[in-house]
Amino acid sequence: LAPVEGRRWVRFALEAVDDETPPLVMARLYIADAELCGALGEYKASLASADEALKLRDSLDELEIARAKQTAGSALGALGRGIEGERLLEEALTVARQFDNRRLQALLLGELGTARARRGDVDGARAFYADALANYVALGLERPAASIAARFAEVEFEIGRAHV
Repeated sequence: LAPVEGRRWVRFALEAVDDETPPLVMARLYIADAELCGALGEYKASLASADEALKLRDSLDELEIARAKQTAGSALGALGRGIEGERLLEEALTVARQFDNRRLQALLLGELGTARARRGDVDGARAFYADALANYVALGLERPAASIAARFAEVEFEIGRAHV
């Protein structure tokens, strides 16, 4: 399912929400919308949906809250509010580690690498990207591993460590 199509269905479901819709369902729909908008580069919409999900945090478990924080943190970084975003990403990473959710850890490590790269912290970016890449490789997730490897290579190139 492509992000555009997924977002269309999630938005359709959100339009059907009424007073009898359980808060858990609404929160999960907002998380899905936030993730899909983020994948489409619609960061303001992503942040708005993540914020709505976090308003309903009492209905979510800790990993779902971490997912909402990850999406909000990523969107904040893309919108130039990197320090706020990093704080949320770090909070989410702590939870992902507590629950040993390696896939979410890898995603968050990559997001933190991007956050550090955006603010010129090359060493921080390299460390986060290396950890993210190791997690994705260990999980056998080739596509995200390739994406992180490319970002890692860009950071290496910026500091003159291009390898042929």
